[in-house]
Amino acid sequence: MKTTKTFALTIVMLLLSTFAFAQEHPAHDQLQDSQHEQAGESTHPAKNVLEAAKQAGGFATFLKIVDAAGVTERFEGKGPYTVFAPTDEAFARLPEGMLDDLLQPANQAQLAGLLANHVVPGRLTSDRIESMKVANVNGQDLHIRAIGGVITVNGSRVLRPDLMADNGVLHGIKLVIRTTEPVKRPDRKPLDHPAH
Repeated sequence: MKTTKTFALTIVMLLLSTFAFAQEHPAHDQLQDSQHEQAGESTHPAKNVLEAAKQAGGFATFLKIVDAAGVTERFEGKGPYTVFAPTDEAFARLPEGMLDDLLQPANQAQLAGLLANHVVPGRLTSDRIESMKVANVNGQDLHIRAIGGVITVNGSRVLRPDLMADNGVLHGIKLVIRTTEPVKRPDRKPLDHPAH
């Protein structure tokens, strides 16, 4: 039991450090924060990506999960971040009972990991998106496709692009991204190590 709690705490700390790294080291030139004063873009973006989600509506489940995972301050941080946020309908498509299970306090680290699947360092607006591969803050590759004005991220279609914030941009997506590639973590002693 002690090992499980230590492991969960390690994951949460790792995810928090990846957010901090993302703030200091935006990935890829196409993700760099830029002067983006294009026609049609709001002249008064939200203060942060969470506020952008609140203002837009349709992201209540996403906001609830951010709070339950204990990472609100990270999403309100300096950034910039690109967040591919599942809509309420996207979370409703998860297998029955999965979301309730994830929201249990014992699964906080797993929930934080799920959120990190959707966050990319830097600001990537729809006019700069092309078919490419970018790494999320979990260190996993997201496969982005842009064909005929339709943008998908790991097969999840972007439904609500370019919800702008001072610390990044949020895109509403149709499905929850559930990557299966393991998170890159520091080496840990095996469970049968004498120290355990």
